[in-house]
Amino acid sequence: RLHRVTHRPTSRQKGDAVKVLLTGAASQLGRAVTEPLRRQRHRLRLTDRRRLRTRHEFVQSQLGHGRQTDDLVAGVKAIVHIPGPADPAAADGAAWIDACTRCTYNLLVAAVGGGVEHLVYVGSLNSFVGYDADFLVSSSWRPRPTTEPAVMAPHLGEFVAREFAQTSQIRLTILRLGHLVEADGIGPQDELDPMAIDPRDAAAGILAALVEGKESDAYRVFHLQ
Repeated sequence: RLHRVTHRPTSRQKGDAVKVLLTGAASQLGRAVTEPLRRQRHRLRLTDRRRLRTRHEFVQSQLGHGRQTDDLVAGVKAIVHIPGPADPAAADGAAWIDACTRCTYNLLVAAVGGGVEHLVYVGSLNSFVGYDADFLVSSSWRPRPTTEPAVMAPHLGEFVAREFAQTSQIRLTILRLGHLVEADGIGPQDELDPMAIDPRDAAAGILAALVEGKESDAYRVFHLQ
């Protein structure tokens, strides 16, 4: 059975509320993390390639190379970046690669220029499916991505983000997530995905990544499943 972990805010988290930009806000994970971020008193700016009806500040953006992306990050102190094409199920390889590499690069160039302090890159554990299912794979293990675009593209996006962190331009946290599965919808006869994570638990991990750690932690990687 998939168990959820309740995330309770601490006084430190409340005190550290900042202006946060959330990309991929119209995705399943983006929708799951929006309200928890608000409850932590973070001031939100949401963005996505698609239009999104929301009560929060929203800017539709393709994360291009230009003034619009610069304006998107203006006044932001932290970014939660959920990379990927507007319609992952219908996207071809070129769309996946473009969304996770070029658009991530554009976002980071704007973020560094705008004085953003911290970026949380939400990646995928699919790069580790090549290992035996009985292995306890940690973040210190080397990824083994396939050439499938939905697997390779988020992995390549990590490399783009890491280059900025390794040159001390921005703090970077990479969260590699398992497969989003809502625990409430799992029945006793359902086969459990060993890489499953409830979207609410993934959101809790993103919240923790935003507030925990030291400013000297320029680069961190965590696995969540």
